Amino acid sequence: MSSPLHASYQQERAGSRAMGPILWVVAALSLRVCMPYLPVPAHPVTDLAGGMLYMLVVLLMAIELGARLGADKRLVVYSLLAAAALFAASTAASELFAAEYMSKLAAGEIAGSPEGRLPASLWIIGSVKDMTLIVFAVLGGALLSRIAREAKLLLPIAVTVAVVDAVGVLYQGGPTAQMLERNPQLVQTFAASIPAIGAASTAASTGGVHPGFALGFIGIGDFLFLGFFFAALVRFGLNLEASRLGAIAASLTAMALVLVAGAHLPGLPFIAAGCVVPNLKSFRYTRQEALALAVGGLFIILFCAVIVLFGQATRTASGEGP
Repeated sequence: MSSPLHASYQQERAGSRAMGPILWVVAALSLRVCMPYLPVPAHPVTDLAGGMLYMLVVLLMAIELGARLGADKRLVVYSLLAAAALFAASTAASELFAAEYMSKLAAGEIAGSPEGRLPASLWIIGSVKDMTLIVFAVLGGALLSRIAREAKLLLPIAVTVAVVDAVGVLYQGGPTAQMLERNPQLVQTFAASIPAIGAASTAASTGGVHPGFALGFIGIGDFLFLGFFFAALVRFGLNLEASRLGAIAASLTAMALVLVAGAHLPGLPFIAAGCVVPNLKSFRYTRQEALALAVGGLFIILFCAVIVLFGQATRTASGEGP
């Protein structure tokens, strides 16, 4: 299965192939920087609309990165290294400026009442850090997609990551759930935040943004999977357009549930379903392959059972649960 869009992605030269993703990265970064400063009154409806808009732009950016750059290994590697360098630099700059800001705040050198606020410069640096983390994850997934030598491997890979992610997040003793409980700061460092629209301070002395005004967080694994799957979709000539719509619809549905219900939900099952379902007809297996997949499915179930049992034992030993 192929399409004109798929063919154009494969035939583009390196320069033109990179231009589209660069524009999407600039658009997503600009939106993230500007969202808190938009004159929008605080309201659950506007928060939801702003969060969904930001999520849509970021998803389109991630899909373009995976689909357009994934076909060129050299371009992916160079872009990956650039994203890693920018992430490291922005992280270091963020820590440095934050320490200096807190020092001046403690010494009373900052006028007004900026407690709990980030100055605009720190917000911009943090936005660069967030965006380069997303780009790094997507490009890393695009590079990893080369381990899939056949299109039929995409289905078991998608099912595996979806099941493991669901168990890790939804089960209270799962790795992700435990990390969120014990070290949420570390999880947030390696997750992309969704900024609240209109969250900028009204204090003229600071013009800053409240650092806690994040509607939610998206794990790095979600973007890694998007890069992996869409790079593979282009390489194997699968249904790119339908997968794009499916992934966006499924992801926005999951995000709406998170923003409305305020619960932790695994994103990968939604994303995987949105990517896989439009391509089910392309996955054909022999009897031996089907048997191998069944054995692999059993292994996944056993692996998840081990995660659950280990989590229960850990929580019991620490006195956190029965």
